[in-house]
Amino acid sequence: MVYSFGTLWTLVLVIALVASIIHQVYFQDSATEIHLKRQVRSLAFENQGLTSTLQAKEQMIFDILSVDYYE
Repeated sequence: MVYSFGTLWTLVLVIALVASIIHQVYFQDSATEIHLKRQVRSLAFENQGLTSTLQAKEQMIFDILSVDYYE
């Protein structure tokens, strides 16, 4: 009885180990991928800030150019 329980317990542990390895391979991001995703988010945020700054400067240029010039 103890041997059959030990065999059953070993089988359960092997199945759990295989399932955890499959989960790690297919569903977990690696540390490098997590780092790259963080960098992409940071660059996207920085790009958004630069875009708004560029739009403000373009608007300033259009405002300056729209003023009539008299000599």
